[in-house]
Amino acid sequence: MAKEEKGMGAETAAEPAVPVYETIEHWYNVHGTGPAVYAGTLCLKGWRPGKQVTEQEYLAAVTAFEKGPMAGTGGTR
Repeated sequence: MAKEEKGMGAETAAEPAVPVYETIEHWYNVHGTGPAVYAGTLCLKGWRPGKQVTEQEYLAAVTAFEKGPMAGTGGTR
């Protein structure tokens, strides 16, 4: 039985990981994002409450907001 279990584990380890989609509110709570950063990220990306994204998408959006210009013009003026 141990060989069968190892064989099954090896097959699942070889499969690519399926991205986990959760609501943006979930990632906000998990990562402890500040309310202003959260609101700014939603505004920047055009997201509405309840949108489901992967953790990587959420973190990339937060990083984009944090590294963006403070002028609010998107750097075009």
